[in-house]
Amino acid sequence: MQHLTRLAVLIFALAAGQAGVSGAHPAAERSCGLIRDDGARIGIIVQRGRVPCSTARTILPTYFRSHALCGGSSCLRKHAGWTCQTALASELPRLARCVRPGKRIAAYSTAG
Repeated sequence: MQHLTRLAVLIFALAAGQAGVSGAHPAAERSCGLIRDDGARIGIIVQRGRVPCSTARTILPTYFRSHALCGGSSCLRKHAGWTCQTALASELPRLARCVRPGKRIAAYSTAG
């Protein structure tokens, strides 16, 4: 009987540890489909956090079409609480990324 109790405690401890580990890792990236910008097809992805696709599909085009002044070496701007920045050429096919605490969305080129 004591062996079963130890086994049950071990299984419970492992299960609790696994739940803590899986809860600490962010969910996998998810696609929010494609948008068109000046005829180009751009893939929109939620990379981290709970971000509705409608938000991602609004924030990134707003960033791309903005005429606000840019900061930094690769156009850094803020839009609706998001900080967005154009990707460096070495980061292609990623075009841009927008972040806010615990959340990240990105735009990717679909050109082959």
